[in-house]
Amino acid sequence: MKGSYLFLVLIVFDIVVTTTGCKKSQPDNQLPPETQTGQNTFGALVNSNVWVPIGNKNTLNPGVQFDEANANGTLIIVANRNPDTLLINSSSLGFVIESLNKYSYPHTFNLSSTGRNDLNYESYTCNYDTSDPSSVSEASITISKLDIPNGIVSGTFFGTLSKNGCPDITITDGRFDIKMY
Repeated sequence: MKGSYLFLVLIVFDIVVTTTGCKKSQPDNQLPPETQTGQNTFGALVNSNVWVPIGNKNTLNPGVQFDEANANGTLIIVANRNPDTLLINSSSLGFVIESLNKYSYPHTFNLSSTGRNDLNYESYTCNYDTSDPSSVSEASITISKLDIPNGIVSGTFFGTLSKNGCPDITITDGRFDIKMY
C-alpha cells in the first residue's frame, strides 16, 4: 500500500511539473523570434532544417557561461538537441567568444581556424569546429546586446563547416537571447 501511495504521488508530481511552468515556449519546428530581453531562446537552420534545443530537462539548455575576467571576457554558449534516447539523433551547437570586454555592441566576430573564437557543431558521427585546422570553415557571430548588469546576451550567427569524411554543414538564421545568471 505504501509503495502504491508513493507511486501515485510521483505521477501527480510529474503531471504538475510537466504542465506548469516547464512548458516549451517554442515549437520544435519553428525558430524563436529575435529578441534582446533574456528569453533563453536559441535556434538556427542547420542544412535548411530548424534546429532548436530539445532534451536535457535537468540542465539549462541552452547553457551559458560568461567569465568577465578570463581572456578579457569569455562567453561560452552550448545548446543540445536530444530528441529521443538514441544518440545517433543527438547534436550540439555552440560557440566560444573571447575578448568581449574590448568592444562596444553590436559587434561582429568573424571566425576561422586561425583564431581562438569558434563555432562548433557536433553530431553522433562528426565534430565540426571552426578553431580546428583540419576543418574548413567560415562563420560569423554578431553579439547585438551584451548587458552585463542585467545578465543578458543576444545575437545572431551563421557559418559553413566542412571536414574530410563528414557531410558539409550550413548554419543560417542563427539567433540566441539568453539570461546569463
